[in-house]
Amino acid sequence: MQQTRRTFLMTTGGWLTGLAAGCGSGGSGGSGGSSTTDLLTRIEPAKAELGMSFVGDSLNTRFDAASLLFPEIGKLVAAGTSATGEVLAKFAGTPAFEDDSRLIALCAVLDRTQDRSAVRALADFVERNLNGSLLYSLSTATYVLRRLTDQPMAGGLTFSEAVTMQANVAAARAWLAANPSIAQRHVSTPRAQARFDGQSAKTRYRLRIDTVPFDITFEVTRFGTLDVPAGTAQSKVSDTTSKGGTLVSSFDGFPIDPLNGAPSKYTNCAGFVLYKLFGIRGNYDTQSLHERLLDAGMVERGSVSAVRKGDYVAFFTEDGKIPHVGVVGSVAPLMILNKDNQGPVFLAAPDAAYFSQKESGFFSAFGRPTWTPHYFYFPTSLGYVDAIIDPDPALASNPAYLQDASGHVKGTIR
Repeated sequence: MQQTRRTFLMTTGGWLTGLAAGCGSGGSGGSGGSSTTDLLTRIEPAKAELGMSFVGDSLNTRFDAASLLFPEIGKLVAAGTSATGEVLAKFAGTPAFEDDSRLIALCAVLDRTQDRSAVRALADFVERNLNGSLLYSLSTATYVLRRLTDQPMAGGLTFSEAVTMQANVAAARAWLAANPSIAQRHVSTPRAQARFDGQSAKTRYRLRIDTVPFDITFEVTRFGTLDVPAGTAQSKVSDTTSKGGTLVSSFDGFPIDPLNGAPSKYTNCAGFVLYKLFGIRGNYDTQSLHERLLDAGMVERGSVSAVRKGDYVAFFTEDGKIPHVGVVGSVAPLMILNKDNQGPVFLAAPDAAYFSQKESGFFSAFGRPTWTPHYFYFPTSLGYVDAIIDPDPALASNPAYLQDASGHVKGTIR
C-alpha cells in the first residue's frame, strides 16, 4: 500500500505544472520557471513570520497555521516526491534567523508527503543547525524526522532540547542503515558534527517540594544564539506596544529575566512561565506545559474573581488548544506578564488587542480563533516548589547554574 501511494504521488507531478501556472507568481520563480519553485517562492519568509508570530508558542499551533496560511503547501503535497527535491534544497546549509517560520511551512510539506527519501537531508539539517539561530523549524524538522523513521512519538509537536535532537538524528541514521533500499534525496552540503557548549548541555529539571522530590521533570530547549536581529527586534517591540502591551525590564525590584526583558530567544512564553515559577531557563511548548502541570496536580483551576498575583494563566482557543501562557502580574488592575516567542517581556490586560487581534484584517481573513484566558493557582498544600537538576557542586562554573533572585544556589546542569 505504501509503495502504491508513493507511485501515485510521483505520477501527479505533471498535473502541478498546469495548476501552478495559474497561481500568478510570474517570473519570480527562478530555476527555469519550474512550477514547484514558483510555489516555494510564494512561501516568503516575511509572510511566514507575519502569519506565525502571534499564533502563540505552541509548535502544534504554528504547524497548523502554516497549512492555513499557505495553500501552496497542499499543492506541493499533491506533487509528491516530484516536489520533494526542491523542498529539501531549502534546508541546505545554515539558514538565517528570518527563515525559521518559512521552514516550518516546508516541514509541513515533508510531513504530509511522508517521503522517506528526505530522511538523510533532514538529519543533516538538524545536526548542522543545533547550535545556530533556528529553534521553531529545528524542532519541527526533528518531529518530521522522527515520524519518517518510525521513532516512538509521545504526544504531538514539542520543543526538543539539543541532546534529544542529537539522539533523534542518531536513531535516524541507524534507521537508514537498516533500510538500504530507501533512495535518498540528499542535498549536497557537507555534514557538520554537532558540538555542545555549556548552554547546550543536558538540561533535565526535576521539581521538589523543599527536600522531597516531586514526580515531574522538564527538559527545556536553548538557542545556540540568543540575540534577535535588530530589525526583527524593533518590529516585535513596535507591534507589541501597538496592541496594548507595556514593556517591562524588571518586576518587584528584580530583573524580569537574564536579558532584562529585551527581545530575545532566551525563553518563549512557556519558558518564561517556567522561569518565573521555578527558575527554569529555556524554551518549552505551551500545550505540553499546561498538560504536564495539570496531570501532576500542580495547578488547580481558579476564577477571575479570586485571581492572585503569581497565578498561572493559560489562553485557550475555541477548539481547546493552548497557544499562549503567562503569569498574573497584578490584580488591580488585572494584568498578565508575558514573553512573546522571540519578542520582549510585557504586561497586558487579558482583553488587550495583542491577544484578540480583532483589528487585524490579515488574521480575520484566515478565521484566527479568539483566545480566552483561564486562571490556575498552585494549591497551598504543595508548599514551596523548587527546581533542581541533580545538584553537582563541581559544575558551579557552568553559565546555566541555577540561582534564585538572591543568589542562593538551587541546582545545576548535569
